[in-house]
Amino acid sequence: MIVFSKDRKTIAKCRALTVTKNFGGKKDEKYAIVGCISDGVIEQTMLALYPDEKTALDELEKVYEAFAGGAKTYKL
Repeated sequence: MIVFSKDRKTIAKCRALTVTKNFGGKKDEKYAIVGCISDGVIEQTMLALYPDEKTALDELEKVYEAFAGGAKTYKL
């Protein structure tokens, strides 16, 4: 799926998306949605930052629902 980052600076063709803790992040940037963008060697790009894990997981669920519905792109 092609994902447009929350900060509107990155468009990435992602093979997988993950919610991860953003250690050392600011108060409103404690969790991130990270996209795996390559085969073989792991290459990731941070696509969005969120204040808590629940908010990040809710957004990830919306991405899944869009993908399951046939969407080829998603804007965070």
